[in-house]
Amino acid sequence: MKLIFSGLFLFISFFGFNQSYNSDSLKSERNKHQSEFVNEVLNKEEALHFQGICYFEIDTSLIINATFKKDKGKKFVMPMTKERVVYYRKYGTLTFKINDTICSLTVYQNLDLIKRKGFENYLFLPFKDLTSEVTTYGGGRYLDIDIQKGFQWKIDFNLAYHPYCAYSERYSCPIVPKENKLSVQINAGECYFGH
Repeated sequence: MKLIFSGLFLFISFFGFNQSYNSDSLKSERNKHQSEFVNEVLNKEEALHFQGICYFEIDTSLIINATFKKDKGKKFVMPMTKERVVYYRKYGTLTFKINDTICSLTVYQNLDLIKRKGFENYLFLPFKDLTSEVTTYGGGRYLDIDIQKGFQWKIDFNLAYHPYCAYSERYSCPIVPKENKLSVQINAGECYFGH
């Protein structure tokens, strides 16, 4: 459990919840993240075979304005890749358009994590899209966002990242819920080499 949380804190500390940045600062943060990833997330054997983290080119058209609808649900156990009990609840729905396709994603709260200082406004946005199992990890990708004011929220898919399960079998990661599968390609954020 400690390993999972320390990894999550590591990633969030680099990308934060504030999704405003310029391309140069994002590239700098990605380089810093990769260095820390090798030293703190992977073990020595995994690090030997690690090729680095691959990213799509930054695409500002995938910084999306979404309409947020609050809809808090009951506590439930999020399915994981390995046996581990983590409680979440639905927090609401984000609806947006990519090209001409209307998309919707459910956003969740980790009920353990929000009790920790600095994570009170943390929300979890897991998703799959048409790149999953092709140019990105088949299990989907994640976004960390914060609670935003009003009904218009910003989603920056350039910050989408693979769960640690994509790099190591030692981790237990949330399985993307069925309702969070998009019928579009999100060519932003982390990808697989050779895409």
